[in-house]
Amino acid sequence: ERLIGFCDDFLRLPLKKATHRRGVGPSYASAMAAAHFMALIPVVDRRILNGAVAHGAELDFRVNSNGQVVDIEDHFGPLVRYCHEVLTANPTRTLRELDYKLFVVPI
Repeated sequence: ERLIGFCDDFLRLPLKKATHRRGVGPSYASAMAAAHFMALIPVVDRRILNGAVAHGAELDFRVNSNGQVVDIEDHFGPLVRYCHEVLTANPTRTLRELDYKLFVVPI
C-alpha cells in the first residue's frame, strides 16, 4: 500500500500546475517509474488496463472519444493489486512478462 501511495503521488505530478510539463501525463510518468523500477512498478496505460480486463481483472474505467482512459491515474492502485494477485499465483513470472502479456491484447 505504501508503494501505491508513493506511485499515486508521482503519477499525479504532471497534473499539478507547478510540476506540469507539456506532453507528460500520468501514463508517461508511470512508464518512467516502471523503467527505473522494472521489477516493482507496472506501466498504467489504456493497453495494460484493457489487457488486465481481458484476463479477468475487475477494473472499471471509461475512455474518451479519442480512446484515452479518463482519469487514468485513479486506476494505478487497482492495477498494482491485480498484478500482485497474478504474480503471487504465478511466482516464476516477472512483472515485465505480465506487462507484456497484458499489453499485447488487442484493443
